Amino acid sequence: MNQKIEKYQSGRIKINNITYIKDVIVGKNCVFSPWVRKKSHNIQLKELERALEMNPVILVIGTGTGGGMKVSKSLIKSITDKGVKVVVKTTSKAVKVYNKYVNDDEIVVGAFHLTC
Repeated sequence: MNQKIEKYQSGRIKINNITYIKDVIVGKNCVFSPWVRKKSHNIQLKELERALEMNPVILVIGTGTGGGMKVSKSLIKSITDKGVKVVVKTTSKAVKVYNKYVNDDEIVVGAFHLTC
């Protein structure tokens, strides 16, 4: 079963009783932090390789507290062309969506920007 996110507030996310202060990728039995991007507010497909290597059916992307991180339509298309559903929301909403998919026992991976 995937790991449920216990709490999110701007700049912090709690997973399995551990608080992370750097951006994270979370999936079944693993958390990668820091999730570093070349341009912190623009995601490239290569920067989601770890997430996609987990073979999710659904990828939930949290764009930050105020949606400061941008996800291009071409990136979404590249991922959906691989057969993965993509959900993009501000991080507080994305955490709720991610946890709902976990509760529904879906194969989901989350990539969360914690600030901005």
